Amino acid sequence: MDVPRIETQPGEDKLTLAQWMTVLAMALGFAVTGADPTIFSSNLVPVREGLHMSTAAAGFAASLATLTLAAAILGAGTLGDVYGKRRMYLLGLAGAIVFGLLAAASPNAVMLMVARALTGVFFAFLLGLSLAIINAVFLPEQRPKAISLFLGAAFLVGAPLPLIGNVLVESLGWRWALVVAPP
Repeated sequence: MDVPRIETQPGEDKLTLAQWMTVLAMALGFAVTGADPTIFSSNLVPVREGLHMSTAAAGFAASLATLTLAAAILGAGTLGDVYGKRRMYLLGLAGAIVFGLLAAASPNAVMLMVARALTGVFFAFLLGLSLAIINAVFLPEQRPKAISLFLGAAFLVGAPLPLIGNVLVESLGWRWALVVAPP
């Protein structure tokens, strides 16, 4: 179940609707992996107080998703090569949603840390495979345009997420810091 190349006419510079949707889907996954740690870290005090964590434990919890993402990203790419990029990307998306919601529902610091660590593992699939899928879907002459659109959309989508997360935390509580990005 690998990523199929989307058919275009030779020399055609315009992107098809399917290609636009691919760029947008990959950009959303990429944006979440960057915005989530920022949202969590900027709301660390309410999370720490809500779960009665020490400052050191809260700091460790804040770095867990990024740490496990970095540790798992090469493995995620390899699994994408072996089992199919699209399949592994969708696994990463599902895992990030599930463990993001589990982190939000955490009754204690230990469950939060485990859920954040596993969220990071699944973020590795989103981050590691998004550009690989763009590369697989687009013809070589289309890639510069596709990658530019991919990165532009990712940063456009990702930029307001920390603000949205902070507003939700102020209005609805600290658990929303863990729900903004994954779904």
